[in-house]
Amino acid sequence: MKKGFFPEAFNRLTSDVPAFFKKLQVIGVGIGGLGTAFATIHNVPAKLAAIGSTFIWVGATIVAVSQFAQKTTSDENSSPAAK
Repeated sequence: MKKGFFPEAFNRLTSDVPAFFKKLQVIGVGIGGLGTAFATIHNVPAKLAAIGSTFIWVGATIVAVSQFAQKTTSDENSSPAAK
């Protein structure tokens, strides 16, 4: 039976994340932190502040997308035709 969007999204948000995506989350947080540093330092050129705000969005997007990855078991990966 097909689940709705919100129950499936909640399930993905609360499930365990594969190791590769955990590393991506750490990288995304680092990029966001670097962007925050660039954007909040006083007396920096406007281009560097703009790059900082872009880094914040890129880092947040990487973290959010990586959180939706889900570990699956081999039974869930097999196609219905194989059963």
